[in-house]
Amino acid sequence: MNPWAVLGIEPCDDPRAVKRAYAVKLKQNRPDDNPEAFQQLHSAYKQALKVAQTRARSREAVEAPPESMVQPEPAVAEVARETVEAADAVEAVVASEPSAAVTTEAAALQSTSEPAPQAGAGEAAAQSQSVELVANTSEEDTEADTEQTAEDAARQLRIDEYHRVLEVVDEVLRDPLTINREDRWHFLGTSPYMLEDEYNWNLGLAVFERFARFNQEAANRKGKYRTHVTENVLAYCDQLFGWSGNARAYYKQFDEDLADTLFDALQLDSEERDPTSAIRGGSKLIRQKTKVVAEQLNYYFFGSVLGRTVAVILDILLVHLTIGVFATAIIMKVSGLSESDAGLYGALVSAGLYLIATWLAECSEWQTTPGKWLLGYRVTDKNFRRVGYWHGLWRSFSFLLTIPTYKIGWFINCFLGGNLMHDRLSRTHVINYRKSREEHLRRQG
Repeated sequence: MNPWAVLGIEPCDDPRAVKRAYAVKLKQNRPDDNPEAFQQLHSAYKQALKVAQTRARSREAVEAPPESMVQPEPAVAEVARETVEAADAVEAVVASEPSAAVTTEAAALQSTSEPAPQAGAGEAAAQSQSVELVANTSEEDTEADTEQTAEDAARQLRIDEYHRVLEVVDEVLRDPLTINREDRWHFLGTSPYMLEDEYNWNLGLAVFERFARFNQEAANRKGKYRTHVTENVLAYCDQLFGWSGNARAYYKQFDEDLADTLFDALQLDSEERDPTSAIRGGSKLIRQKTKVVAEQLNYYFFGSVLGRTVAVILDILLVHLTIGVFATAIIMKVSGLSESDAGLYGALVSAGLYLIATWLAECSEWQTTPGKWLLGYRVTDKNFRRVGYWHGLWRSFSFLLTIPTYKIGWFINCFLGGNLMHDRLSRTHVINYRKSREEHLRRQG
């Protein structure tokens, strides 16, 4: 294995260049995605770093001789040259056969330390200097090996902590009772390596992918109970990992639908979001999709009974004039019924279409029907958010259940403060949005 080819750089004597190349390649070979490639990259990094450090020390020995040697003897220069050649030999052996690197280097250093037979006084001094140089190099190599061993041990601790945290994440995702409690996820912030960029980035990617896939599976799951990771947990993790501040990078890492699963749930506006609020920070948020966030007010007023009655009448008239009249004319022509009988059937058609149209309009992004819109009313759930289509269908059915109460039902609704019987039954609200927003702005001003 050629370590320089794995790192993607030319052979050099600059340890910092080796570390930079390793950092770049590490982002492409995450330990959780491809452990074999990661181990190969790490081994190449250690080999290349050792060769670069050896060559750097040899170069410094040639360029900066001891102060006592004003004019170096030819033999000393020859020894220095041989030391550089020995370092080059180490590099060549490491590139071709990593297992023989240590033996070759030891043999090269030993050959330079053996004194020549019948050496003169100058040669003896040179040999003494060579032995001293080799001894210093051996001590520095020992320190470098110790340092490298400590780095490897620290990195292994990070990898072990990384896998431990992900095991806890998977465990919490399997517990539907505590999955959406924010305090249940505080263990992420207590990890000792959260402030380290590499660890934070890799862990953030893994947690993001698990959350996104979990919510996708929940959306596709049939049945009443479909537990998913809610916005409060997503917002907490977004503060830890800076997801929204690095949206572009996440869209490159995952497909658009998977990334949209969480970014749409976060409902973050790129102009209002501060990327520096996360631990890691990040570039300015650039969303690929723009999603309108519903305005949340601090004050809400319910629509009055009289106003809602007027809105219903307006909606029924609108449906009858646009569809009911034509339905009556068609019934008269097809069936031959009188105008009064055909008008009765036309009214029934209008009533049915009114219920369907009201259901669709109240569950749409406008949250209102034409009659309610004229009065400034909107339909919301109990949290004053848009009603889903299944929830809206239950609201329409609740309205049908209260129709038989007729006069008594109208009388009861007059004392319910705008939150009528079918509203309470379906757990929805009809709010006077126009008045609520005006009051909200007035109190803010």
